[in-house]
Amino acid sequence: MLDQRKWPTGPAILGLMACLLTGILAAAAAPAASPTRGASAPGRHHRIVYHVSSNDQPTMQRALGTADNAFKHYRSRGETARIEIVANGGGVHMMRSDTTPVGPMLQYMRSTYPDLVLTACGITRTIMETNEAQAIPLLEGVGVVTSGVVRVVELQEQGYAYLKP
Repeated sequence: MLDQRKWPTGPAILGLMACLLTGILAAAAAPAASPTRGASAPGRHHRIVYHVSSNDQPTMQRALGTADNAFKHYRSRGETARIEIVANGGGVHMMRSDTTPVGPMLQYMRSTYPDLVLTACGITRTIMETNEAQAIPLLEGVGVVTSGVVRVVELQEQGYAYLKP
């Protein structure tokens, strides 16, 4: 059985209710939180790395389409973005001039967004050259790094947001 002598009565209850009501009214008067409040400021710079590792045209198109949307969004807010697309494994076909299924879209993106960087995995390129017994031609402007996965990690360590389309 509860000992009722330990429960507040009379003036103590009124005081507790007043404190509670004051807190509720203060919370109601505060501006509502907005998911975009504080997230944007003119001149803010964003960094994103897209990791493409499969020879799948819809995946490549999704990477380029969402990168295009991100660039447009940040521009509309007076902000900038640097986006790097890192391809390894089958994703290197995206960067090959002889096999890319997204050549025109890549050309559009490179001409429209100077802060778009395209990077191919050197390990994958060497494996492809060995398997195909020929040099693997990459699109103009594609950089080669020793390891695509290591490049993704380095970018994340520099604060890039990681996206896998």
